[in-house]
Amino acid sequence: MANGDGGNVERPRELSSQPTKNSLCFEIVTEVGRLFSLKPHWDNLCDRSIDHNFSQSFKWCSTAWKIIDLPQRRQLYCLVGWVDNRAVLIWPFVILRRGLWLMLQPLGWETTEYSDVLVENSPEADYWVALAWRKLRATCKSDIVILPFVRTNSRLHRIVSKERSMSAWANSISSVSWDGNQEWESYYRSLKRDFRYLLRSRRRRLSQRGHLSFETVTEHEQLRPTIDWIFFHKTGWLIRTKRHIPWLESEPYKEFLIRVAAESEGTGSIMLFVLKFDGQIISAVLGRISKFSAEALIAAFDRSYGQYGPGHLLYEDILKWALERRLELDFRLGNEAYKKDWTNRESEVITYRFDNSIWGAAFSLASRCRSKFQSLQRQLLA
Repeated sequence: MANGDGGNVERPRELSSQPTKNSLCFEIVTEVGRLFSLKPHWDNLCDRSIDHNFSQSFKWCSTAWKIIDLPQRRQLYCLVGWVDNRAVLIWPFVILRRGLWLMLQPLGWETTEYSDVLVENSPEADYWVALAWRKLRATCKSDIVILPFVRTNSRLHRIVSKERSMSAWANSISSVSWDGNQEWESYYRSLKRDFRYLLRSRRRRLSQRGHLSFETVTEHEQLRPTIDWIFFHKTGWLIRTKRHIPWLESEPYKEFLIRVAAESEGTGSIMLFVLKFDGQIISAVLGRISKFSAEALIAAFDRSYGQYGPGHLLYEDILKWALERRLELDFRLGNEAYKKDWTNRESEVITYRFDNSIWGAAFSLASRCRSKFQSLQRQLLA
């Protein structure tokens, strides 16, 4: 068997189920060495998956395991579906303990990554995912199964939304689609007139003061200082607005992003977009680039340039960059006003929490009781 760096790959020797339709067999991977030996199969499956997202890639998941999950001593659980020698489905998770309960959550999920199954583009894909879901529930040995941010247009949602014994929370997401817009001017004219005027005015005023430039950060030595800049200014914004996002205070998560951004091999990437004024960054966006989309993960700007709307100016440049590559730009969760200025498509994601044991049902009951108590407490205090 191969080591953690890949190398020669063996076909799985012990599969956890009997052949099913189209000779589909499942392998449950709990050993780290075996997980890393799957890299060639994993990369190849990403190429064959029409719905592939970079957060499902081997690079994203393996780096998350090494930097985030392994130091916290989480347990690996990865479901792999095989047809003959071909991996047609990969679904990686980790098991962690919270109090008295064991929780199963996707590998690589620390913020707001979408949940989905990496599966080959095939007429049997829905059937394979349904089998994988049943297999996971039966074998993961967890009290609770968490599937965060499942897109409502995904095959995973079509399958799990029919289940019982679950809790669900919905969030809206928005994006820019290029359907019907082959050129920038066509899309630009679809924006509100007042907004277009504001963009032109701010860009002109700032350009009159100095040199304004849009760049993508590609040099490795610039990755860390750029990500540090984003985290610093984002944290400042959170303090001013009295908000709290735990992962922004997490040094391992920052290190994880830097490590993924530095590795150029494989499908997808982390991309850093910056707007500079006289050579200094005044706005930046950390994006995740997949096969057909780009996601704006973290955005920040220098508040001393706030009167010029540097965030909007940068998004204008990013959208032009995305259009050239026919990548849909995903503004992700939330319905903030600035997103509505740009986006032309809205949808939903749903976070599911399934009771997977009697003990898990007790956890859900306790959570509901606590929520009702906190709600009553707020009412009494008001």
